[in-house]
Amino acid sequence: MTTAGNSSPRKAVFRKLCGSYQYELAHPEDLRTVMQNDDAFWALLSAPVTALSGDPLFYRHLDSTASNSIRVDKIKDAFYWLDSVLKDLSSLAGEAPAITLDELRDDTANGREIISTITNQLTDELINDGVITLTEVRDAIGRLSAGNLKGDGIIVRAAVAGSVAEQLFTDILTVLDGADNPAGLKGITLPLLDKFLSDAQAYLHWAENDTYATLLPGVDMPPMYACYRQVAPKVDQYFDYCKLVQIDPANAKRFVEKADALSPLDVRNQSAVHEAIEQAPLASPDPSCVLDVTQDLNPAYRDSVRKLAEVFELEKISLQDWDSIKAKFAGYEGYLKGKDGNSAEKLGTDRLKEDTANTEAIDFLRGLFQQDSSIMNNIKRLHYIEKLLLYKQYYFRFVRSFISLFELFNPTRLSMLQAGSLIMDGKHFDLCLKITDPAAHKQLARTSNLFILYMHAKRTINGVASSQKIAAAVTAGTDMAFYPGKAGLFVDWDGSLWDIVIEDILQGPICFKQSLALPFVKISNIITTRFSKLTSAEIIANDLTNKIEKAGTAPPPPAAAKPGMNGSMWLLAGGVGFAAVFSGLTYIFKQLASMPILNLLFYLLLIFMCIMTPLVIYSLYKLYKRNFSMFFEAAGWAVNLRMKLDTFAGRFFSYLPAYPENFVKKGLDTTSIKVKKNSRDNKREWFFPVVLLTLLVLAFGLLTYYLHFRTTEEPVKAPDSSVPVQTKEVSK
Repeated sequence: MTTAGNSSPRKAVFRKLCGSYQYELAHPEDLRTVMQNDDAFWALLSAPVTALSGDPLFYRHLDSTASNSIRVDKIKDAFYWLDSVLKDLSSLAGEAPAITLDELRDDTANGREIISTITNQLTDELINDGVITLTEVRDAIGRLSAGNLKGDGIIVRAAVAGSVAEQLFTDILTVLDGADNPAGLKGITLPLLDKFLSDAQAYLHWAENDTYATLLPGVDMPPMYACYRQVAPKVDQYFDYCKLVQIDPANAKRFVEKADALSPLDVRNQSAVHEAIEQAPLASPDPSCVLDVTQDLNPAYRDSVRKLAEVFELEKISLQDWDSIKAKFAGYEGYLKGKDGNSAEKLGTDRLKEDTANTEAIDFLRGLFQQDSSIMNNIKRLHYIEKLLLYKQYYFRFVRSFISLFELFNPTRLSMLQAGSLIMDGKHFDLCLKITDPAAHKQLARTSNLFILYMHAKRTINGVASSQKIAAAVTAGTDMAFYPGKAGLFVDWDGSLWDIVIEDILQGPICFKQSLALPFVKISNIITTRFSKLTSAEIIANDLTNKIEKAGTAPPPPAAAKPGMNGSMWLLAGGVGFAAVFSGLTYIFKQLASMPILNLLFYLLLIFMCIMTPLVIYSLYKLYKRNFSMFFEAAGWAVNLRMKLDTFAGRFFSYLPAYPENFVKKGLDTTSIKVKKNSRDNKREWFFPVVLLTLLVLAFGLLTYYLHFRTTEEPVKAPDSSVPVQTKEVSK
């Protein structure tokens, strides 16, 4: 490793963050110490590229092995490369996508290569101010690839249009199909050109020196073989049918369908009609095993059969003739079986001879490939500069989020780990993550104890639609209502806006108030659900319909009587039970009525504390157990440190936006709003609810006063001990 002479190791500083000690990276020089220490101190060990924010080309350069994952080793390799190029790592702190020649090292191979590329590849207009920017480098790359040659190793048709090589280009695409360039256009590569010429020469050599010339003299074998392959299965089938009739003439009836027993066929369906014609026999079977090509044949194969017969000068093809014809093509068929993929012979001998002899066209294509290769090398050198500029802009910012998670708590901007910010219910939710499989993420994220929204984001720019899956953790706030189908707005990392809809929710604690009220909400939901079933008009209508339908059917036979209590005994038991419950309630109300009001309040408070104390403890425990490391791990990240989401951190990620400076806040009294002209004014619609509520409050006050009066009235005085009490003598 080459290090700059003006740098020295700094002390590693660790600060506690959300329950774990992590590196504090205040300066790029701190990275030198981090790279020398154990990797176990890093906050992250790997992260999927698809979940990260920023310039995709930055991650393409950083992911040197194209594994779609950023690991510790790739972070270190990038650091060592930067250290061998830059004189001073402190320039990374500026995050500026620009470089000057004075910042580059000329005592290392990597530094000298960058300097050479800048001075040789960039024009004087770009470097006359001494500063090379990312925009200027990308403009230079764009100019190099603006022509028909893109520097990608693929020659497209536009590069050969109107030239001597256009026909050769077409023949190569016909045989080898070609390759797709980044724009989706078909083209050829230098290996494809070499393969085409090699295959053509091999075929022509075989055709001249093998038995091909003696098989069918004067006949171009490839098109004739194509004709033979089309009809060969049908001719074989015909002779098989002939043998069947030869064995038993009665089998001839199998090939004649009666008019009233024809196979079903939709004559309006053109493809079905064509299929029926192709599946029909070539001709009526002849017991003598002879095919007369002058007779009526299946029109789908007629022309090819007659063309084949004409080559062999036959009007009738016997079974022996057919075996001889197949033998003629056997050698050529064996040659084809040794070929892999598309072969040059499909163009025919004459076309191949012309292509291989056209040295001017071949030289023209090879010259284009040389020009394209030169452009490719120049673009690669410019990409090398682009890599340096992207590292200057993003590297330090990214590793501060990767080595430690302090960048997540930067109040001025989002980290490169976050997907963006969700705006919903008047709040911002910044702990958002790009995911690919919401169901899998939800399954693993259950242990995080977080409240997570799974959303689908989409947008359309210039007619091009795009979408992504987002998981957002709700970490603080009250009075929020989330449900599947709720819409919101998502602000991407670079400020782009996306329409977003909630698709699924993973329930979890958000704040103390919500966590404390959760059990009561669940009980309320159960009661509401039960009550809605009792009062739902739809359910009542369905029950009534079912009863009417059952009334119209015969009643089922009575079930056999089971031993046990009859109706009177059940009635008696029910009455006794009701009396017991009523007696118990009467006793409880009597005791409450006789109890002093302060004692009653004390016992009610005691009961309330007994119920709420475990709920409070449980709510605090649930909030304490929130771990947003699992939020990342569920998306395929390798998080090395446990991160507890306390109340303060929760309010950092989910918050109400601050009002702007010099704002005026006015209240709105709805009573001052004028009703519409076509609206009927119901001024007394509030009268009945207010009167009813007043009567209930008065009744409650009178009942409280009555109970208090009974418990505070004077007790009965005991008899005076001074008055003698007469007692009766008890006779012995």
